[in-house]
Amino acid sequence: NIYTTVVSKVCRKNLSGMNRHQSREVNPISQLFTHKRITCSREVGTAAAPHDIDSDTDPVSARNPASSEGIFAPIRKGAQARLEADKDFFFKLGAECSVDQVISLLANMSTFGLNPLTWATTSLASALLCHFTAIMNDVILVWFLAPVAGKKDTKTLISHCFQEGEGITVTDRFMCIFRKFKLYGPVGVTTALLARIMILLITSQPIIISELGRTATIGFVHLGVSSNLRYQTVNGIEVILSKALPPALARVGTVCIRTGNNFLGARIFLFLAGLL
Repeated sequence: NIYTTVVSKVCRKNLSGMNRHQSREVNPISQLFTHKRITCSREVGTAAAPHDIDSDTDPVSARNPASSEGIFAPIRKGAQARLEADKDFFFKLGAECSVDQVISLLANMSTFGLNPLTWATTSLASALLCHFTAIMNDVILVWFLAPVAGKKDTKTLISHCFQEGEGITVTDRFMCIFRKFKLYGPVGVTTALLARIMILLITSQPIIISELGRTATIGFVHLGVSSNLRYQTVNGIEVILSKALPPALARVGTVCIRTGNNFLGARIFLFLAGLL
């Protein structure tokens, strides 16, 4: 039958066209996973590229160069500059802190008893706070009065008023004392208030503003005036000892001078406390 034959051919042709059209269509789900695989591959390749270029580069250091040196880098550089200017810097710092701690311990033992294990909790806390603030003051005093190598500015060339150097005038030496006064005065206020407030909190005593003002005044005068002038003089005497004596004897002289200076400072502090 001619009609049947024609219809059959047309149907086969339409079916083959539909199959070809469906083969060209992409399954949406398959397309989504294919896109994800391509994107992830590109991201992995991009992230790995810098590591492939230079596998020794630390990504944290690359983002923040200062992190490789650490937050203690300025302290390390400052210590090196002071040690370069004075080879006995660490010895003087250790001697100052040790002498002051021994004197503080003897003072606390004479006040609270010879055996610290028998002290009351408040007495022990007060003694520990005394030692802590003493360490802070000692380190700040010795650190900022020590000569520093490599200084170029004539206004801040000298660290203490007796430091030797070319082109240093009398005005420069007086200005050095004034600069240390501006530095040590606020430090004395801070450490004195910190110690006083902590003692009041430990002993559950009321905080009185007028008493805090008196404490701040004593701390300001003691560190800004008394300690400033005394430690300037100590550094001047050490300059003379370093020239006149062998290194070993000069170190013995340093310990003796700083011991006497600490006893004198304690007497002046008691005098200021009674006067103010």
